[in-house]
Amino acid sequence: MTTRKLSRYMEIANELRQLIQNNATAAGDQLPTETQLMKTYGVSRHTIRQALDQLAHENMLVRIPGKGTFTSQTSSLHEPAENLVAVIMTYISDYIFPSIVRGIEQRLRESSYSMILLSTQNHVDLERRALQTALDQNCQGIILEPTKSTMPNQNLDIYEEICSRQLPIVLLHADPPGFPPFYKILFDDQEGAYLLTEHLIMQGHKSIGGVFKIDDKQGLFRLKGFIAALEHYHIPFDPTAIFLYSTESKGIAAQEYVRSMFAGKPQHASGIVCYNDEIAIAVIKQLEARGFHVPGQVSVVGFDDSPLAALSHPELTTIRHPKEEMGKAAASVLLNLISGNPPTPAQKMVFPAELIIRQSTKKLRIPEDITSAPL
Repeated sequence: MTTRKLSRYMEIANELRQLIQNNATAAGDQLPTETQLMKTYGVSRHTIRQALDQLAHENMLVRIPGKGTFTSQTSSLHEPAENLVAVIMTYISDYIFPSIVRGIEQRLRESSYSMILLSTQNHVDLERRALQTALDQNCQGIILEPTKSTMPNQNLDIYEEICSRQLPIVLLHADPPGFPPFYKILFDDQEGAYLLTEHLIMQGHKSIGGVFKIDDKQGLFRLKGFIAALEHYHIPFDPTAIFLYSTESKGIAAQEYVRSMFAGKPQHASGIVCYNDEIAIAVIKQLEARGFHVPGQVSVVGFDDSPLAALSHPELTTIRHPKEEMGKAAASVLLNLISGNPPTPAQKMVFPAELIIRQSTKKLRIPEDITSAPL
């Protein structure tokens, strides 16, 4: 199995966790200050705070303003805390994920539950490690955003173990192939991409490209919604105007797309649908670096209505992701499963898409053959 490199704050959190679990520190002991930890690990204060926050989420540390950080009375794996739930996300510290976690945490706290928060960075080996941690800590349930959800999952054996233990689990955002019939909290990604593409068409765009992620089901459904809108309005689908990327190639996706589509070509897309706001902003930066003005020459839309969308210049037209609401819903369903009252009648909840129009798109002349039509 390939070993993936952890984020630095996760490495530090793991080292501190190991010290606590090996009884190197007693319950109630004070940890070194943030400044001392910064010197020890050679990292920024932000990285140290991320590591400490991670362990605080796991109830291994207690942070007291003005006094410092202390080991918890229930910090040992050998003495698992009661009412403990594992929350396993692909990412936890940026983009829309803090809002999702906040919704989960609020709902759990209302029912006197605590959570251990783990990140997989969208890699199956880290997902396996996180699932095993949840089992080792005797968690009463798991909220999970699956990794690489378009691909066959290599961790099905541990999911089967979870089923055999009758451990409640709720999936967020995706239902990977081959998974047991877990409860799911989903978002209508296909409808969202349809609305974005339709918005561009209604503004007069007929040459529309896209940048989509293909190793997560969210990206696959967003691509389907994009194609469905083009077909509905009889706009030709140009496969050369599409760029598909994976988790590993995310960092170069915007640069490669703009280079391939806009480098010395007389014809290019006048509108671009992006997998999410992060990619949309990267595309805008790449376009502007090549002398293209957004939205004057090219309209760009994102997805998720992340905090980045309103801070972008121009502000992004996007699809609202119900971040905290989905987190609360996932926690509510899990608590119902734990208490023996499963939701009825369906095994899934799907949140609808909502278009948020801002300044990253511009209305062109609307062709006479384009008329409004329902989904």
